[in-house]
Amino acid sequence: MVLNTAPWWGVPVIAGSFLLLGTVVGFLFNRANEDRKAKRDRSLRWDDAIRGQCAEVIVAARAIYKLAEVPGRLEKDLPIKRHIRGMRYVEDVVVHLDDLALLYASLKLIAPTNVVISAADLMSACSSMLSSGRGALAQSKELSSQVDAFVDVVREYLE
Repeated sequence: MVLNTAPWWGVPVIAGSFLLLGTVVGFLFNRANEDRKAKRDRSLRWDDAIRGQCAEVIVAARAIYKLAEVPGRLEKDLPIKRHIRGMRYVEDVVVHLDDLALLYASLKLIAPTNVVISAADLMSACSSMLSSGRGALAQSKELSSQVDAFVDVVREYLE
């Protein structure tokens, strides 16, 4: 009677092939998991950068809003004092608009289109407020509504 037995090397070969197959499958699953984690971390990092930039844009817009309220007191000053304050006002306007333009440019590089469009509308409202009669009530309401609209767009993006 002849028994058919497996060769002595068969069991280690089968066990080794399952070991290699398990290693490859484990590697692929770990790589896919790490890729998803890296993508999520990258997204969170960009969200933090966008959130910071948007907060700076809001602060700059509110500074322009406050700046536009100040010149109403110029009419009560003496002529030379009015001139000096007027020159400081113009310098402040240029500085604040430059700051806002710089923030807008950096936001344009990292933010999605809807946030950039809303920031452009906010920047336009700031410019028109400063160039139209120094803090007119209608312009200040428009700027305030543009700030609120910008905040809403950013919140919608970050959700």
